[in-house]
Amino acid sequence: MVPVFDNERLNVTFSPSPNSFAFVNGIEVVSIQNNLYGDVANVEDTGMFRTWHDDSVYIFSSATGLTPYRSNVTITYTQETPAYTAPAIVYRTSRTMGRNPIINMKYNLTCILSIDTGFNYLLRLHFCEIQLQIINVGERVFDIYINNRTADLSVDVIDQSGGNSKPMYKDYVVLIPNESGQSQQDLWLALHPSKDVSKYADAILNGLKIFRLNKS
Repeated sequence: MVPVFDNERLNVTFSPSPNSFAFVNGIEVVSIQNNLYGDVANVEDTGMFRTWHDDSVYIFSSATGLTPYRSNVTITYTQETPAYTAPAIVYRTSRTMGRNPIINMKYNLTCILSIDTGFNYLLRLHFCEIQLQIINVGERVFDIYINNRTADLSVDVIDQSGGNSKPMYKDYVVLIPNESGQSQQDLWLALHPSKDVSKYADAILNGLKIFRLNKS
């Protein structure tokens, strides 16, 4: 991410290696709002000009679940999820549904966020299994819903990230139309355990970023 403020110009320069040429097939520039990122106080982020906010104010109803935190875990970044994706404290913290599988199957872990209508939004969900009892494929598998529509099924963080303490993220794009004439509406993000697939009827979310995509 490159910060470009009012009246500034973004210059991108390609310098060829000796005895070679420089070329590019295309460049896509996405502008984002200043307060895009959500705050874990005093976090030393990776030079990305971000803060990270506590998610408790966005959780629907009293179904807040649990917030497992493992301060001494070493987050093992990968080529697919490098260190600049999110600071380690985002992945050391998490929100899960709870210890009772019967109750978990009866509700969703839901976040509600008020956003502007008439735009496409990119939702980036951050995941990292940090609990010591979740180390094998199939132990925590869940589905993802955005605005009451299925976004993903059978998400297994251990399987897709490569193991415990290895972070990953998943991106989803959703259009929020301005059909009602209202300037804002609620965006619903819900997680629910996958039925008859997961050893533990549970879901996990470590972090969420929302990008409002310009119409240009």
